Amino acid sequence: GRGGRRAVSTAHELRVGLMTGEKAVPLLAAAHTGAFARRGVAVRLTVVTGAAERDAAFLAGEFDVALMNLVSVLRIHMTTAAMRIMTNLLDGPGEGGMFRLLAGPAGPPPGGPAEARARPVLAVSRGTIADFSAFCLLGLLDRDWAEVTVVDIQDITARGRALVGGAVDWAVLPEPAGSWCLSRGCTVMATDRTLTPPGPALCTAAGERAPEAGAAAAFLAACRDGAAAVAASPGLAREVLTAQGIETDDRWSPPPYRIGGLPTVADVAAVLEWMASTAPGPAGRSGPTTADRSAYAIHHALVG
Repeated sequence: GRGGRRAVSTAHELRVGLMTGEKAVPLLAAAHTGAFARRGVAVRLTVVTGAAERDAAFLAGEFDVALMNLVSVLRIHMTTAAMRIMTNLLDGPGEGGMFRLLAGPAGPPPGGPAEARARPVLAVSRGTIADFSAFCLLGLLDRDWAEVTVVDIQDITARGRALVGGAVDWAVLPEPAGSWCLSRGCTVMATDRTLTPPGPALCTAAGERAPEAGAAAAFLAACRDGAAAVAASPGLAREVLTAQGIETDDRWSPPPYRIGGLPTVADVAAVLEWMASTAPGPAGRSGPTTADRSAYAIHHALVG
């Protein structure tokens, strides 16, 4: 729990905050296989259930590094604390997409008869990449926010269970939660596989809170070792997630991790456009004013 985390790190330990999804796999695999120790860096991994918990812990100084997507990075960078992106974890979506819009077991197939509710209840994590993805995925179906009732469920596992249990009609979910839902009768309405969404990134605060250069390099090298171990033995991915209590399913396989890439200016511009939108929709797009800050300047501040 949050109360058990140390507020101050030692000089020799990197405290890393992760989410309950497939993006955590390379780091979990690095810990499981001893890669961090072999690279000479002490790392404490903490898995959290939702973006709000992760961001609060990061801003409170409880994490030195956090696994985030560009929506959270930009929101924090532009309103609260300067950020630096260390690396992306993926070049693009895996076979099933990075996020999918799913209908619950009782829902109609896409293009089928009218839904039981006049406005389907859609579960997202508001103000996060899942929120951004919902906006994009609804667009693929020629729908908009006015046609759905949005509810905020930050916890990824709880969001999937709400969909399977019928508490909501639709949900935007990452893997492996999406495959877990599919095995329980849910259906895919839209996927971001063709949309080149911004990838997940390992981030740190700019300035004094950033890890020392040698420790950062050793940390990233160990993460690459973890990714290589998963590529060589895909079953390791399910093993390390299961060990963390993260539900997986046989339908899921790990995506091709590639540690070392960085987001592009176009990635930053796409998220800024969404954040600045005045279209009605979930919370999270009010706040940062982007008019006087170009995507290029922000990108440069984030990645150098």
